Amino acid sequence: MLDIDWTNLQLYHYLAFGGGGVAVLALILYFVMPKGGRIPAGVIGTVAGLVAGVGIGVIGMAASGYQWPRRTSPAPPAHPKGWCRRAPLR
Repeated sequence: MLDIDWTNLQLYHYLAFGGGGVAVLALILYFVMPKGGRIPAGVIGTVAGLVAGVGIGVIGMAASGYQWPRRTSPAPPAHPKGWCRRAPLR
């Protein structure tokens, strides 16, 4: 169900892996850097976590069989009898 085809990765796979990697790196930097650098590391970690969450969420939805509903365009309005689409030539 959650098998990944490593030869055919989609955008969401890269988002999940990249976001997770950057989040781990930001977490390490948060604890290693002095107090002045903790806020940028926290912001980067938050954004990376959001990106990874979106990627993992879409992959999970696809793995569970979710499909986007197709939008059908409505039929063009019917013209009343006797009406012509273009003006008659004079």
